[in-house]
Amino acid sequence: MYASAIPVAILLEVFLKQFSLLKTTNLHIEILSLLLISGITILYTVQGGFRSVVWVDSIQFLIYVAGGIFALFYLGSILLKNGFDASYLIENANQTNKFQIFEWTDFSSAYFFPTAILGGILLTLGTHGVDQMFVQRILACRSESDAQKAMISSGIFVFFQFVLFLSIGVLLYFYYKDPSIPKDKVFSKFILEEVPSPITGFLLAAILASAMSTLSSSINSLSLTTKVDLKIEQFGSGTLSLFWGMILLLSSLLPLFLTTGKKGLVELGLSISSYTVGPIISIFLSGRIQSFYYMQKLKDSFASLAIGLTPILTLIFGKWTGSSFTLLVPFGIGTCWLLGFSLLQIQNRLTSQK
Repeated sequence: MYASAIPVAILLEVFLKQFSLLKTTNLHIEILSLLLISGITILYTVQGGFRSVVWVDSIQFLIYVAGGIFALFYLGSILLKNGFDASYLIENANQTNKFQIFEWTDFSSAYFFPTAILGGILLTLGTHGVDQMFVQRILACRSESDAQKAMISSGIFVFFQFVLFLSIGVLLYFYYKDPSIPKDKVFSKFILEEVPSPITGFLLAAILASAMSTLSSSINSLSLTTKVDLKIEQFGSGTLSLFWGMILLLSSLLPLFLTTGKKGLVELGLSISSYTVGPIISIFLSGRIQSFYYMQKLKDSFASLAIGLTPILTLIFGKWTGSSFTLLVPFGIGTCWLLGFSLLQIQNRLTSQK
């Protein structure tokens, strides 16, 4: 959501400059843009529930894809008018490794092929297999067959979505040969400065659609988990949605203080996810792999301790070793299993002493 708020922040900055009495900083503007996006999303999620989330997500999906396709062709046409031809772009993109798919030499890279495959598979298992936001949508399907089709279709779409926006990134590299422009703001800069005004709103809507879709789904899934799984039934769905909306708003402010310019926001987001997805996957696999059934024997207090300690230890390991996010996911899974086994021995010893 923070990444999607960047173009809104730039627009607000331009607008607020007209009022000389208003003294604002970039931080104030970015926070204001996040408040606007979150406020609107929370409003329609609280009022409409899951049905509104599904319908709005469907419309936002179409806007998002159409905006990306338009941006690709529009940017390509500008480069062709400026004297660039397709063969030149492809040749130079190859020379600058923009089309490099596999990384075999840099062991420390998050995209080193063996670790990228392992970490990518496990991270996808976490996002598509055990994450409540995705699982809730699968459960909303009419049948198991429809759910399977939705899951497979999602994987295929994500592949082409990455190809689309990575292609836009390559074209932006040739359009702006200025390394001083922050990577996370270059697309917003292009939209606001180069795209004609009627289309600017359409592309901004496409960017906001991706953020609002994720936020509304997260609010709804967290509310459902709180009510059904945690058995907190004294609060209504609207109240829970409002509560989780505020929590997610506060969490979206975190990148304001974490971004250093060394990593893009996408990689930063994946790094944050890698700290927490490990224990979730380990608990899921413990119910599917017989060798790890011992995790189910843990009492609630010991299980909570294992799950709670794992993200902290993963964070310490990542900061200490500088490991990439693709390595942190398997580390988190293994750590949770090891903690669970150790705590089970302590639990059995305490039980035998009674």
